[in-house]
Amino acid sequence: SKLRMEIEVQTAELFMAEGFPPRPFLHLSGELPTPCHELRILVNRPDDADQIHVAVYSVVDPSTVCVQVLETFDISIPLSNIPSGQFAVFINGRKVAGLLMP
Repeated sequence: SKLRMEIEVQTAELFMAEGFPPRPFLHLSGELPTPCHELRILVNRPDDADQIHVAVYSVVDPSTVCVQVLETFDISIPLSNIPSGQFAVFINGRKVAGLLMP
């Protein structure tokens, strides 16, 4: 079975794509411990405190023999179905941005 591993997110930026309503995207970059680690991103629904928690982690098969070299990632993910309001966006428990949805 695969192990879940914490990973380092180096940059996390929120930007809005044009349109109505505007669509928020989260741009993430960082490093995976090896090329065998698979990036996973889980965006949770806004909670009662108007916080959007995003979990960024990797999964890896510990039995796989892998070259020990860092694998960088650079990805943009949409934050979909966000209702109107003001939200705080957290990645792995750290606040990275505020989001205002009209």
